[in-house]
Amino acid sequence: MATWPTRRVWPAHTGRVVALLLLLGGLVGFPPRAVAATDCAAGPPLYAVDSQSGHLSEVVYCPTRGGLLPTEVDMGDWRTYRDVFAVRDGAATVVYALTSDGELWWRRQAAVGAQLGVPVRIGAAIDWSLYGSLFVSQPGYIHGIQPDLGIAGGVVRTFRHYDWASGGASVSEDRPLLTGFSGPSITAVWPGGFAETNAGAYHFRIWRLRPGSSDAVTYRSGLLPAGVTGVVGPEQALYGVNSLGHLVRLEQSTKGVLCDRVIDYAWRVTAESGGSYARVVVPEGPSFGVAPPSVGVDPGDSAPDCPRDVAPWEWQ
Repeated sequence: MATWPTRRVWPAHTGRVVALLLLLGGLVGFPPRAVAATDCAAGPPLYAVDSQSGHLSEVVYCPTRGGLLPTEVDMGDWRTYRDVFAVRDGAATVVYALTSDGELWWRRQAAVGAQLGVPVRIGAAIDWSLYGSLFVSQPGYIHGIQPDLGIAGGVVRTFRHYDWASGGASVSEDRPLLTGFSGPSITAVWPGGFAETNAGAYHFRIWRLRPGSSDAVTYRSGLLPAGVTGVVGPEQALYGVNSLGHLVRLEQSTKGVLCDRVIDYAWRVTAESGGSYARVVVPEGPSFGVAPPSVGVDPGDSAPDCPRDVAPWEWQ
């Protein structure tokens, strides 16, 4: 059987870093207080855009306190950006934001809980608005989905961002990550494994069709809860916004999974915040030594009860 991961393992030091964060308790009416290491799950924070102010908050998942807890890290209006995506750099995080007129801006958060640094415009010669969706697969690599009006699907273009950790403005094009991809977005990439996206009612896994080809083939990999939108993140925990504007964490059972291609179990809500949010952003992790980024070949499934249905053309 193939050995593509079904669980992302975060660096051991991350939980200790998160434990230092002073969290705001405004979501439940309590004053800010330090959160002990046993209160919060190991793993780096994510980000959320407040639907009322547009401010950007860093959010950590604290299961023993029953929720997702924010700390404001930038007072700009992040609702104005078309795309927001991020990548981790050790204890720091690099956040990219795309304006409606095609400018791509870089910001660095030097440490957990810190305010974001000075913005830098990158790839100024590129009109980034030409791409239907932008995302980062790993440090130093930005991708744009170029829609195609023909029947072949779009091209997922790759751009190398040099000096990405320090805010260098230079960007050059590399070989495409995928071709023949007809989906609306990509939300995560396992280096050398599958890519992921969420559309309509489903989570999807994306593979290369065959060795030597960069054409994509996509399979449904679990039903999403009704009313949850803007779902992002890598398996095995996804995040989105529910109909009340609350942040929600989604998890999927992997018990007894024998299939390589997908895990076709329904996703369920396991944590929920208060407040009201317009967007959630989950930073991509390190590359694990795989560069340039790539998507693995469809491993197939021999077990008779493994799903074999390719994602429907209508992406619903």
